[in-house]
Amino acid sequence: LLTTKDSVGSQRTEHAPPIPESYDNGRPKSQAFPRENRLLTGADFRRVLSSGRRHRAETLTLISKASARPRLGIAVPKKQVKRAVRRNRIKRIIRDSFRQRAQTLPNCDLVVLCRAGAIDDAALKRDIEVLLDRLTERQHASRQQAPQGSQQQET
Repeated sequence: LLTTKDSVGSQRTEHAPPIPESYDNGRPKSQAFPRENRLLTGADFRRVLSSGRRHRAETLTLISKASARPRLGIAVPKKQVKRAVRRNRIKRIIRDSFRQRAQTLPNCDLVVLCRAGAIDDAALKRDIEVLLDRLTERQHASRQQAPQGSQQQET
């Protein structure tokens, strides 16, 4: 219920409009970041960090390891980014890029580490896009090479 005052000063009570079905907890479902798309435990992070493949950019490092579906973990250390507001902004930018490209990403667990110098939003967006492009290109290249090598020669 919403309580509002009209121009005369009397109060009116109205029902709030229903949340559309395409929304989840007040956010559009397309912008949700469900648990199954996140790395949640320390063991998941350690597994990727210990044996994953590293891709570096100016402000970020992306570590990937094959898995059943694309999942994302983000680490923004206080030592690198002092202010909580800035750390949260960095995480939002990374999550947004992941969400927009989740359908095209290969099935792998990703950990994004923030490095010193992640100050500019534009540079951060550019770096995450470059890293995700590299990851996608590498996956497509490996898919194209695998069938060629496995074909049998006809005589």
